[in-house]
Amino acid sequence: MAAPSPSAARSPLAAWVREHWDVVALVALAVAPLVVPPLGGALGGQMTTLFVYCILALGLNVMVGYTGLVHLGIAAFFGIGAYVLAILTVPMLPFQIGFAPAAAISTAICAAVGLALGAPTLRLRGDYLRSSPSASAKW
Repeated sequence: MAAPSPSAARSPLAAWVREHWDVVALVALAVAPLVVPPLGGALGGQMTTLFVYCILALGLNVMVGYTGLVHLGIAAFFGIGAYVLAILTVPMLPFQIGFAPAAAISTAICAAVGLALGAPTLRLRGDYLRSSPSASAKW
């Protein structure tokens, strides 16, 4: 009698976790500050900063890795979005709106600025495309 193969003995849940490990890791990181008390305190602030830089790195990976374009203005657009979000949510300014609407408005404003700065550069190639963000920062 032949022994059952290791894949046949594996449960469907274990197979799903092995296939979707990234979703499991994201859920574990999202739930960790609620379950482990030290992650909600000072370490939670460090994790927030870490996740912000991870989002910035993912945006840079999409721009440089997938498209092959060296675009040096991605940090400027990240900064514009963060600055608009901060202005819209700070309690001392007259806006004082919630985070979700402020994030949507910030995304729309950053996209509009990107469209206004990117539309004139559609026909540029090579070094001219690479230096267009610094040229638009001068005006």
